[in-house]
Formats: sequence, C-alpha cells, structure tokens
Amino acid sequence: MADIIQLLPDAIANQIAAGEVVQRPASALKELLENAIDAQAGHIKVIIEGGGKKLIQVIDDGTGMTETDARMAFERHATSKIRLAEDLGHITSLGFRGEALASIAAIAQVEIKTRHSVRDLGTRIRIQGTDTIRQEPCAHPVGTSISIKNLFFNTPARRRFLKSDALEMKHIIDEFYRAALAHPEIAFSLHHNGRELYRLTSGKLRQRIRYLFKRKKDEAKWMAIEEDTEVVRISGYIGKPEFARKNRSEQYFFVNNRFIKSSYLHHAVQNAYANLLPANHHPAYIIFLQLDPATIDVNVHPTKHEIKFEDERLIYRYLHVSVRHALGRFNISPTLNFDPTAQILNKPSTSPPISDRRQEAINLDEWRKAFEGIDQFTIPQDQPSDSTPEQSPLFGQQPTQDNPLNGFQIFNSYLLAQIKSGLVIIDQKAAHERILYEKLLNTQSDTAQTQQLLFPITLKSLDAHDELIKNNIALLRDLGYDLEEFGYGTFILRGIPESIASQQYTELQIEEDLLDLFDSLSSEKSKSADLKEKLLLKLAKRRAMPTDKKLHPAEINELISSLFKCDMPYERPGGGYTLITLEQDELQKRFKQ
Repeated sequence: MADIIQLLPDAIANQIAAGEVVQRPASALKELLENAIDAQAGHIKVIIEGGGKKLIQVIDDGTGMTETDARMAFERHATSKIRLAEDLGHITSLGFRGEALASIAAIAQVEIKTRHSVRDLGTRIRIQGTDTIRQEPCAHPVGTSISIKNLFFNTPARRRFLKSDALEMKHIIDEFYRAALAHPEIAFSLHHNGRELYRLTSGKLRQRIRYLFKRKKDEAKWMAIEEDTEVVRISGYIGKPEFARKNRSEQYFFVNNRFIKSSYLHHAVQNAYANLLPANHHPAYIIFLQLDPATIDVNVHPTKHEIKFEDERLIYRYLHVSVRHALGRFNISPTLNFDPTAQILNKPSTSPPISDRRQEAINLDEWRKAFEGIDQFTIPQDQPSDSTPEQSPLFGQQPTQDNPLNGFQIFNSYLLAQIKSGLVIIDQKAAHERILYEKLLNTQSDTAQTQQLLFPITLKSLDAHDELIKNNIALLRDLGYDLEEFGYGTFILRGIPESIASQQYTELQIEEDLLDLFDSLSSEKSKSADLKEKLLLKLAKRRAMPTDKKLHPAEINELISSLFKCDMPYERPGGGYTLITLEQDELQKRFKQ
C-alpha cells in the first residue's frame, strides 16, 4: 500500500493556524497591539476601516526592526521573546509563540514598514497569502507600522461568518480597551472610517478609566482595591454595588498586565458581593494580579486568554478576601442584627448574626411555604380589555366611600387585597412592569410620543455604541427618544418616551436605560422583526419599581387599579404571572380542625 501521510504545504499550515489565532478582525488587532507593547512603544495609533474587514493598521514608536528581522517576523515560530524551552516557564512578554504574523499574512494582504534606531533607512515589505510581493528600503521614523487589508480575502467561507461592521467594531473596541487599561503609561488613539474615536494620553490607571468610561456616573463608581501578599499583589478598582449591571461588559482581569478570562476568578469576586447585588446583576471590576511568572502557565491556548495557576485555590481565596476588604473599607458590606426573638425575651442569642437582607429572605421563604399547594388561577377569557378593579368580576362590587378598595403591602414586595372569592396576592414589581409595558405599547403607532427634556443631555462616546446609535437612530426615535448626532462621537438627547417621563427620572438613569438598549442592539439577534417590542419590554423592566420598595396606601391602590386597566393584567411581560389568588374555600379548609 502506498504511503498516505505527507507534510502540508506552508500556505495550508498557516491557514489552519490562522483559524486558531484569528477568529475576527479584533483577534488580528490584539496580536498587533501586543507586538507594539512588547516593542516598548510610548504611543500606539490604531486605524480601522469597515469594522476591520477593509483595514487594520497599528502604528507604534517602539524599537522597530532591522530588514532581516522584519522578513523573519513572518516565518512560522519565529520570535524574539524566547530562546530555550526553559523560557516558557518565565514568560514576561505578551507575545512569545511566533505564529501570529505568519497566520495573519496567510489570510490577508499585509504591509509592514519599520526602522530600527541603528538604521538610517527603514524596510517596507508587502505579503499576500504567505507570498512576499515586494521588499524594499523606505524612509520611516523609528518604530513600526503594520497594515492588514481585506482579512480572509482568500478564505471566503470564514469571511461570510463575520458580522456587521458595527458589531465587529464593538469587538475591536473591546480589545482596544483591554490594551489601554493594561498599559495606562502608553498613549493610545483609535480612528474608524476617518473619525477619531479615542485619544488617550499617558497617565495613571484612574485617569485612563475616567477617559475610557466617559459616563458621568463613573466619577463616583469605583473603589480602589489594594492587597500585597507573599504570593500575589492585587490592585485596581471595583464598582460599587449600586452601579451593577445585567451584563458583564465592565469586567477585566489582568495577570502580569495580560488580559485573561477566568470564570473561576470571576466567581471569587461575585461571591464577595453576596447579598449586595440585585438578582441577575454583575459587579464591575478592573483587577490586576501580579505573580511570579514561574507560578503561572500562559502557554495554554493560541489566543493567550487562558492561563493556569500553580495554586488556583489560593489565588481565589486572596482575591475573595481582598474584594471583601475593599467593600468593607467603603462601608458597603451589609450590617448585622441579632436574633430578634432573643432580644424580645431579654435572653442572649444562641444563633449567629443574620444580615438584614438574609433575614428578609428567610421571612419571605417562610411566607411562601405557608401558601404551598395553592392552585394556580385560570386567566378569565372574557375579561374586558378596558376593565377596572371596580368593574372586574375579580372584585365583585364597586368601591364606595364607605367601602373603598383597600390593599396593603407585605415584605415591601407584595400587595394583598380582598376579592369577592377570597384574596389576591400581587407581585408589585411584576405588576408595574405590566403597566409600563402596556403604556409603552399603546403609545406605539408609527412613532411614540416624546416628552421634551427641560435641559438636553449630551452623550459622549458611549463605549462601543457610536455606530449602533447611528445605525438605529430611527428605531430609537420610534421608541420615543429624541436623539440626534452632534458629531465626533457626541449625541444630543432632547426627549424621552412620554410613557415613562412622569417618573422621577435622573439624567444618570436615562443614560443607563440607553446603554441597556444599546447592549440589546449589539446582540446578534438584533435584526429580528420583533426587536422594537423586545426593546420596549427591556425598557419597562428597567423602569419598573424595585422589588423592595415601600408604598403608601394611595400608591398601593393606584397600582392595583392601574394593573386591572391593562389588557393582560394577569401576565407578566416576558413570562410569568403578576398575581395569584387564594380562594375563600381554601382558607376555610386550612382553618378547619
């Protein structure tokens, strides 16, 4: 039988390697930024066109390369970062594998211009699909400029999997943020389609955070974290609990200034915020871990986003305690009270202290257990859409001055009211979501009504959302937001949806609502036909009252009345129920001996 195993040509091998290293334009940018940082650049300029599909260019003022090094840099496994196998155990540079440039050149049209300080002339090399088209001397300042054009031009299947320019640009800005946060001592700038998005001067980490996250709330958002142990030095900033968000867009781990992803370390931080965050919310953090390079392994995956620790559990404990200490220093940790029963009886408590929030959860759990076994109600099919509580068959008779509709609140979360057949228990947050959602829906004809703001709000460089706003500005106007582009990454908001304008609504809350809508627009499902309805649902959920808000009697009755004016008062928008009923017959059965 003939031999069938053979070596692959370099061109094919490089394309296979490129599949691991370069998944999208942002992956290529990451490799170029790491090379520029390793070259000790003081300023790095990034130029992007077409979301990185047309052009990715990185210009630095680092050490530069000689003509021989420039040519060798595109060979597979050619690197200046390591020499011996032992060096893999003491890696301090960002790059070291020696495969990034070869992989990129295999799937793009690449041009490099570079000059080392020991040379009077620079070198210009053009490569396309691993083939060197031209190499010649050129005039160039000390440093390197690499441009990548038409990524995946020779692998059309991969190019088809790329997303819209706006979404690819969002990933590019994510990589830009990671590099800029890890190295505040380096000046960075980012340009897209001829427009400057960011110009960051060198400085301290706090200044870098302030420039990158330009929302007004961020001035008071961050708390410093600083711990120095014999194993790891932990530093950076964590967000106050009240600024937690439902996504993880502001979470960064850096190990020896290398950005990493670690669900294990994230769990350590999230656990430190136990009982401090609303459900399904995540804290913001920018945390740096400095360790002996010999105690970590960064050669785990070609993307270098994963690393292994010599003692991961120890790092977990140090990180968890450090975050708890930082929260405690700023008086964020929950206060403790003691067993109320023991205090009433004037006896010492034999149980451990219970936090206010935990005690409330225990009480709520006991209350729920008391009503276990209650059959779910059946939604009436003949309920008139314009009914009110006094007209609803649920309430029986019409309230009068002598017999008003009275509900009351328990646990600052649920409303109880008498109905003709027993009791109704209403989840106040779910009910408010239903009310707001239908208000928003009912004002949506072609365009929602807008309440003009007394003072317009200027929004500047909302993370990676500039392109998303421009592409969806008509949709946002349909929702009721009077928004217009002002130029250079700035937008002017003159009005908000009338349906939610009646609430006490701060400028920061308005901005947070828009950010949440932009996060939805950036998802891959944003092109679905019901996107507008989904955005309205998200807006209603954000504007609904918190679960534990104490209501006055008039507010309780108004909420109940408004709920039963809804078309679907029994259903929570997005799924679930707003209320349950406890029939009088069931009550009688429970109290019979």
